[in-house]
Amino acid sequence: MTKFVILCMHCDYDFSIAFLLKRYGFDFVIFRLRQASGMIKDINELGRNKIVVGDRDDLLSLIKKGDIVINGTNSLFYTLGLKRIFYYLFFKRNKIITWPTGSDISELSVEKTFHGFVYRFLLHRSILKVIPPYPYVLRNLKELNISNYFLLKYPYFLKKLKPVDEFRESKVIFFCPSNIDFCVTDNKKNRNSSKGTDRFLRAFLRAYQENNSIKCIFLDRGQDKEIAKDFVRKNCSDAFEILEPMTRKELEDYFHKVDCVVDQFDVGGFGMISMEALAQGKPVMIYINKNCWPLVYDEEPPVINCQTEDEIYHAILQWADRKKLQGLGERAEKWVRKYHDVHTADFSEFIFRVCLAAGLEWPRKDLAKEHKF
Repeated sequence: MTKFVILCMHCDYDFSIAFLLKRYGFDFVIFRLRQASGMIKDINELGRNKIVVGDRDDLLSLIKKGDIVINGTNSLFYTLGLKRIFYYLFFKRNKIITWPTGSDISELSVEKTFHGFVYRFLLHRSILKVIPPYPYVLRNLKELNISNYFLLKYPYFLKKLKPVDEFRESKVIFFCPSNIDFCVTDNKKNRNSSKGTDRFLRAFLRAYQENNSIKCIFLDRGQDKEIAKDFVRKNCSDAFEILEPMTRKELEDYFHKVDCVVDQFDVGGFGMISMEALAQGKPVMIYINKNCWPLVYDEEPPVINCQTEDEIYHAILQWADRKKLQGLGERAEKWVRKYHDVHTADFSEFIFRVCLAAGLEWPRKDLAKEHKF
């Protein structure tokens, strides 16, 4: 039977992919580098013998025994190193499916460095690229003349934690746990990414001056965090609260204390923070590109969609109502479980695309009939 070796450490995508492969009858093994193994979750649903934590030699041994390598984010580079991966790409014959997520496809793919050159070779060498529907990703793929990609609604293990009885402030809380990143301190030669957090902070200050029943909490993390903290000190510290960075578990727990989760305003698509918040019935303020979401969804995402500073400012004032936010959160939870939860969403097309790209037979004939593939 065809065996998949899965390397996707970012946001536990490896577990989501493995769950789908298991559902459709494929054999797999997940590899995590020992010093970066992170949180091992949902292990009982996959089987303990399906997860290997080791070093570079362990990975090379697995690759030799496997047939198809699913490389998420920048995992092959991080695990094997540039020299080994360069040799591997040129001389080894494993089929590769690349699963880029963010800065690897938006920044590394266009870097004028040896690392960038090898990554572009990896993209061309891959039998299938599974990508999110972000506008800059589509632009880069076109400029690099890269085809054979599949736009996917990313699968997630979504949990709904039981509501925690917490003291809640009278103020409506907008919580921004994403990196504070607006491109100011970037090394422009190699990095030029932004979440547009500066526009949100300025817009929130304007909204607070009109309605002081709101509060913004953000985390002390990201490229431009010092600039953001300086902005708070020079303006109205009463409108803002800054917390230390949180673990994934702490973040999930903290969602219960807030009314609205704020993500990013430049990327144009969803990330893990948005998914986890929506799954817990929390409305999300984010920018979703109107030309890209119809590529993967049948209906518009029920989020507070805004991008410019004025749009964010008006959105904050419009949604500074706890009951109104709760109603949107209830709609959002149903939507995210319909499209993204590996337990409830339909990802059969993803498996079908993998089979086509790798020249494999559809492993579950009963499901093939059900989905008419």
